Amino acid sequence: MTNTSAFDAPLTIAPDAVLIVIDVQQGFEDEAFWGPRDNPEAELRIGELLDAWQRTDRPVVVVQHQGARSPLAPGTPGYELKPVVAGARADLYITKTVNSAFYGTPDLHAWLQERGATQLVTVGIMTNVCNETFRKAALGASLDAWQSPPCPDTPEAPRYA
Repeated sequence: MTNTSAFDAPLTIAPDAVLIVIDVQQGFEDEAFWGPRDNPEAELRIGELLDAWQRTDRPVVVVQHQGARSPLAPGTPGYELKPVVAGARADLYITKTVNSAFYGTPDLHAWLQERGATQLVTVGIMTNVCNETFRKAALGASLDAWQSPPCPDTPEAPRYA
C-alpha cells in the first residue's frame, strides 16, 4: 500500500504497519463545546481508509477518549464511537483520559513491541491535539508515525473575546 503526502513523495506502508484510529466519537458533533469541524468528509475518508486497511489484514487499534467534563464522558451518547468505526474490526481497543494513547489502557507500547510493529498510521478527530500528541510520543519511542493525508479533522476552538 502506497500513499502520497502533501509533498508528492510516496509513502510506503510497511507490511506490519498498524492503523491507529483516534477519538472518532459522537461527542465531537457538539459544536457548542468544540466549535465547528473543518473536514465534513472526515468520517467518509476514515471509513474508506479503514476498509482498505482491513483488506490488507494489517492490525487496527481503536482509541476512545474519556473526558469526564466534556461531551466524551463515559456513559453519555457522546462517548460512543461513530458508526464508521463502531462497525469495524479492531485488534485492540484503548481507552484514555489524556491526549496520548500511550498513556491509555491496555498498554499500547507493549502491544506494539510484542508484534514488532514500528510503523503507525493515524486517523481521527482532533488532529491538532490527540493525533499530534500521539505521533510525537510515538516518535519519542522510536516509532515511525504518520497522519493519513486525506483524513485530518480539527474542530475550531470557540473564540472568546
